[in-house]
Amino acid sequence: MKKIVYILPCVLAILVLGFTVLMIVQTLVVENPLPFVGYGGRYAVQRASILGISHSWFMMLLGALITVLLAVVRRKQYGVRFALLLAIAIILPVQAVLGSKLLYGIERVIGQGDFNMSGLSLFGGVYLTLLFVPLVARIFKIKAAQLFDFVAPLGMVLIASSRFGCFFAHCCAGGLQMINGKPFYLPVPLIEIFFDLAILAVLLYLEQSKLSWGQADEKASKLNPYHGILALLILLSYGVIRFTLEFFRERTAVFAGMSFGHIHSLICIAIGVWALLRRREQYQRALEKSQRHSKQNSRRR
Repeated sequence: MKKIVYILPCVLAILVLGFTVLMIVQTLVVENPLPFVGYGGRYAVQRASILGISHSWFMMLLGALITVLLAVVRRKQYGVRFALLLAIAIILPVQAVLGSKLLYGIERVIGQGDFNMSGLSLFGGVYLTLLFVPLVARIFKIKAAQLFDFVAPLGMVLIASSRFGCFFAHCCAGGLQMINGKPFYLPVPLIEIFFDLAILAVLLYLEQSKLSWGQADEKASKLNPYHGILALLILLSYGVIRFTLEFFRERTAVFAGMSFGHIHSLICIAIGVWALLRRREQYQRALEKSQRHSKQNSRRR
């Protein structure tokens, strides 16, 4: 059961990669593309909605549901009480959407002079989560690092599902190109989803093989170098991937040739590097203190 938790994202990542390659081949090589391949390789919407909900919002709601299931499966390992689980399941997706819309509105004011929350800027959800987790940890009297590790994979699920929403909404792709006389949009959202799922698989693997929050006491937590780093790995890895993919998206430069996505990526990378170095120092101090205590105890004997 534990292996399924991190193997499933690997399988999904491979399927997404295969689907991406198939769409590109169908667009550029085959004369009669498959029914789901639309103009320039975009997804051809065959149904207006699913259960009365647009494809884009359906995928984000599905992502929210998956976060609940994933939280339930993992809660015992972290010693998360039901009340805390319920709070996270309800508040995390909501604040992620609100943060994304708010940041999009701020970017519109800076870039175009008008406040409009019709779109999403996913880094807004990341920033708000960085504020949300310590507050919830204090309310429920749980370590912030422990709660960050618990929330980190849930955040990656929400990011991946949001990118599925982008794909179905025909946004965030590469600009229109003409290749061999054929129109083509690089499916950047699908490429990002592949990396998002890969990051999720790595996080769950580290969690299952290295972390033991539910059984660890205060001393053991400080001496485990993997405790408290899952969210930091997201900031670093997602920041690097998003910064790279921004060059292939249709974007508007706002500073030094960089888009808002570039700037937010650099901010996340900087926060991740700083926090990871700080975590390393804390681990080294705890390890040295433990070694001194061990030497003192051995001398007393």
